[in-house]
Amino acid sequence: MQFDKEKALKAAEKFSQQGNYSAAITEYQKIIAAEPANYMAINTLGDLFVRAGQNQEAIQHFFAVAEEYRKSGFAVKASHLATGCSPNRSVRSQGHVSLNS
Repeated sequence: MQFDKEKALKAAEKFSQQGNYSAAITEYQKIIAAEPANYMAINTLGDLFVRAGQNQEAIQHFFAVAEEYRKSGFAVKASHLATGCSPNRSVRSQGHVSLNS
């Protein structure tokens, strides 16, 4: 059976709107399992972990995305993601990403 990304995204959105963050997290984990380099999905998963109160998990996901941005030459974008230029500033500012190669 082939993975249906659109179906997973719709399910995740529905679960998130209902406040069922655990189920939304599960859907995004399926997406990332199928597309490990989908950094938008990884970032969204981090946001869902914040909403679910799982801040350490969220931080791991945010910094994974920031590190990929850094490796790709987007140091400023990585810095903004890691230091909290987002609605989840209090969580994202708990860590540090080195911007040196």
